[in-house]
Amino acid sequence: MSGLTALPDEVVATIERSSVTEFATVTRAGVPIDTPLFSFPSDDLATLDVATGLSYPAKAERARRNPKVGMFLPTGPDQPVVLVRGRAAVRDGDLQANAERYVAETGFDAVGFGLPWAEARKAVWYWTRVIIEVTPERVHWWEGPRDGRSAPHLEQRGPGPLPGIRPAAGRARSVPWTGAGPATVTFFGMETFVGTVVTEGDVCSATIDRALPLHPLLQNPRKVLKPSAEIRATLLRRLVHEVVRRGQRVPVLPEEQPALTRLATVRAGRPFERVPRISGNR
Repeated sequence: MSGLTALPDEVVATIERSSVTEFATVTRAGVPIDTPLFSFPSDDLATLDVATGLSYPAKAERARRNPKVGMFLPTGPDQPVVLVRGRAAVRDGDLQANAERYVAETGFDAVGFGLPWAEARKAVWYWTRVIIEVTPERVHWWEGPRDGRSAPHLEQRGPGPLPGIRPAAGRARSVPWTGAGPATVTFFGMETFVGTVVTEGDVCSATIDRALPLHPLLQNPRKVLKPSAEIRATLLRRLVHEVVRRGQRVPVLPEEQPALTRLATVRAGRPFERVPRISGNR
């Protein structure tokens, strides 16, 4: 059983029910890249899992190269704020199983916008996934969003997998960041800016150097499963290249939608964490 189950009940509930996480990976140049992703912990909380499309695998490649990653779990107004530091393991050995699990963990209502499953299942460029399993090493949490300026609670485990998390006494002595250095600022993945953060007193300021390219599927979030012919062709070319490189076949989604997992049904009851539905073109 995961050491996360030894955390306070309200913190465990936040981890189990968070459907979205701010997932941070590090580039070769040492720049952390923050990407909002659907999150789906394993049923026993041994790992906190996310995924990226095989047609756009940059996040997975960064995690493979440098497994030190971070996760920030959004929350409601009266619930804990949770920050996780962990080590990532990239799973792409069975793309068919990954695709079916991803549907079972996330459903498709948030990206389907009314499409029936018979149509949604055809979007193999979206459903074919690399799953990233994150083993937590350190968990910080605050009682709620209003407590962000105070020192967090801390539960820590060693540099490798241990039987459980060893509780630290009281609160951590300081917040778990320095407030200076390379950083990214993202607006739910719609726009992401890279720059440098400096801290003066209790104020952090970011100097922006550049914007990252906009993900083609986010040009119109209502069309994630039915993008333009040009975008679809580009994603399919990359998908086939990556599938062949791994010696596998492009997954075929079943005619019947895979049943939701236990925790997926729990997450479905958290309306404040569902992906915002954004209309119109960009």
